[in-house]
Amino acid sequence: MRSLTRDQFLEIFGLSSGAFDAQQRAGHVALAFGTPIPAAPGRYLDLDLVAMAIAASLAPTLGRQAATTIVLGFFNQWVSAVGHADADTAQNCFFALGLVLRDGNERRPREIWVTSGTIEQIMSDLYDDPRPCTRRSHHGRTPARSLNPDLA
Repeated sequence: MRSLTRDQFLEIFGLSSGAFDAQQRAGHVALAFGTPIPAAPGRYLDLDLVAMAIAASLAPTLGRQAATTIVLGFFNQWVSAVGHADADTAQNCFFALGLVLRDGNERRPREIWVTSGTIEQIMSDLYDDPRPCTRRSHHGRTPARSLNPDLA
């Protein structure tokens, strides 16, 4: 893992120190290891960049609070994807969400399923098996987990 200074970290995201501090106070910062604060004051890891990028990508669809909750609470799923992708650059590995709606007219999902793996593994987790946590082995992968968005 590579270490970055606070200034380097903020520059990558195009944030001022004040804007980042405001996001932290509002509870909208998700970093590696499921924490909203860096492991050491003023030092950030490359995994912190990944966490912030995932949260920023999810926020327009799910809202900042839900995006932050997912990144913090499902660190084990997304870091698994990062680790597998880093270990085997010939194999694509992804972090994925499945939004479960009660009916087609509802805007807020009833459940959010979170998983990681290859496209085939993710499709199996989210499509083929309606209860991936309880039914089968994941062959060394972290199984898909469910989040009720009302808890986010």
